[in-house]
Amino acid sequence: MKKLVIVLLSFMNLSVIAECIEDLGVSDVFGSHEQLKHIQEEIQTNECEFIQIKWSNKTSQGDMIRRMIALDLNEGVMMRARIWPHGEATWESWYGFNKSVVLNDDPSDGFNLPNYTTSFDKSRLSKELNKAFKQFRQEYGSQ
Repeated sequence: MKKLVIVLLSFMNLSVIAECIEDLGVSDVFGSHEQLKHIQEEIQTNECEFIQIKWSNKTSQGDMIRRMIALDLNEGVMMRARIWPHGEATWESWYGFNKSVVLNDDPSDGFNLPNYTTSFDKSRLSKELNKAFKQFRQEYGSQ
């Protein structure tokens, strides 16, 4: 009976993790406002500690831009990345915050998290974010 309980708890934990990692497909309207609302809902509904959301949108020329946002609440760091049609990956990140800062951030004006940095500094990314970013780049062909 103990083994069954452990297996069930493990399965339930994996299903919660699966809820926290999503691919939204092609989405033309998923700006900062929608991103923050979605993240806040994931934290409150699924108690996510790590969230990864991927989506794509088209440029006016019809090329596809791949996008990802990933949040590691345990480390207090978030990154938003994109892979341009020619394969270049760029990102921006924020660090030094906690769960309550994310939950209390007002979505109407996008993200207001501390310590913003750009693609030139990966030193603040957590192990989990580096792993997610590497997989994202491999999936869409950017090294």
